[in-house]
Amino acid sequence: MPRLSSLLILSAACLFAPMAAQAADPTLAGFGDSMAMPMGDDWQLPSYIQIMSVTGYSPFVDDGKCEMDPSKIKGSGGMVLLCLELRIGRPDNRFFQLPPGLLFISKSRQTQHGILVTREEAELQPDTTMYMPIALMCINSGRNGSAPGDEYEVGPVTDNPAFRRLFALLANKQLSATSFSGDGADIALVQEAVFELAAGKSLSAATIAAINALPNK
Repeated sequence: MPRLSSLLILSAACLFAPMAAQAADPTLAGFGDSMAMPMGDDWQLPSYIQIMSVTGYSPFVDDGKCEMDPSKIKGSGGMVLLCLELRIGRPDNRFFQLPPGLLFISKSRQTQHGILVTREEAELQPDTTMYMPIALMCINSGRNGSAPGDEYEVGPVTDNPAFRRLFALLANKQLSATSFSGDGADIALVQEAVFELAAGKSLSAATIAAINALPNK
């Protein structure tokens, strides 16, 4: 599938996927067409890392912060691309991790929230400002993808059991960072799985089989 076609398919999916939120399941607040604030387990960075800003990002726009090289992007996703600006003090550890299920909340309800589907690790340098480009799956219907300058904040880690099972399936899989890498088929597959779960459904047997067939790391 051509890369542009993959991007257009993902864009349309994020805008029009029928994902009515399940009011009976509080763990899906903020997913689908829900306007509620997403819920989950609290997550905080270590005290020596301060979040300065989280904004929309494009590997094609040089903002003087995040790398334009798509190979530097952490995570996986097509329509929510963000740049994390982090101030590093004196770290206790050389590396820090972002957990799967971590939600990034758009400050505009016209724009997608994003979810990290794989555990990501980054190396720290003391007494520096660090910029991390990150790709996320979109979790809302009827909203735009992120754009450079859109403002986000770090949210909780989802405690939805079905999403946690998805993360376990993906834990050892090799995924493209964005639709600009490869043909985008793996991104589209995982995004569809996120849509199924955000709608309160179970993953289909076909989706599980397709994920299991993805190459391992």
